[in-house]
Amino acid sequence: MIATGEPPAERSDYRTALAGETPGFAEFLEAYEAAQTEPADWLRDPVEVALRAAGYAPSYEPDQVTLYQTAPGQASVVLLLEGAEDDSVRDIEHRVDLTAVDNLWRVEWAGARWRCQVGRGQQDWGAELCI
Repeated sequence: MIATGEPPAERSDYRTALAGETPGFAEFLEAYEAAQTEPADWLRDPVEVALRAAGYAPSYEPDQVTLYQTAPGQASVVLLLEGAEDDSVRDIEHRVDLTAVDNLWRVEWAGARWRCQVGRGQQDWGAELCI
């Protein structure tokens, strides 16, 4: 699905992805940097970059993918996974903000927010980790 305008939530509504803290994000950053040397075809697709940044393997996708074209050469991709198979997390929403540079998409920012299982934290979307 492609939407236009501003993404549905502010960055402050998400927990920022950090290489030393977010599982798999350091590995993504290494693969992303290596892919820029040739450059790899997947860098030309903002959705593919976002899927990889959020840790989705090529064979696994979220339930919903929304691409927001926020300005010329700028996009936000929101990835929604409902019914996560986790004892504390019910739903996960990743957001990846990207900028096009020389026909390649560069990650400007990435983050996630969660809805927790009953009794494990917030029931509405929040940036606090579920317990």
